[in-house]
Amino acid sequence: MKQAVEAFDEIIEDMPRSEKAFELAKSGLLANLESQRTTKMNILWSFLEYEKFGLTEDINKTRYEGIQKLTLDDVVKFQQEFIKGRPYTY
Repeated sequence: MKQAVEAFDEIIEDMPRSEKAFELAKSGLLANLESQRTTKMNILWSFLEYEKFGLTEDINKTRYEGIQKLTLDDVVKFQQEFIKGRPYTY
């Protein structure tokens, strides 16, 4: 257990960088978004939900476009800014 906690701490504080793993994860996310469909009553419920938050287009379209532009450096910057050095609970 002690080794697992130490390994977890190391990963949280110094995120491993692997361009290959990043591209694999990115393509998996894109494939998931590409295969999602909003059908039947969910079209109406989605529209009402988007309207409630002031959105004018499908959030999945925005996500898809954002993920396509995402780089490993963007993820590392996010990790450095919002995750590294913060207190957390096991």
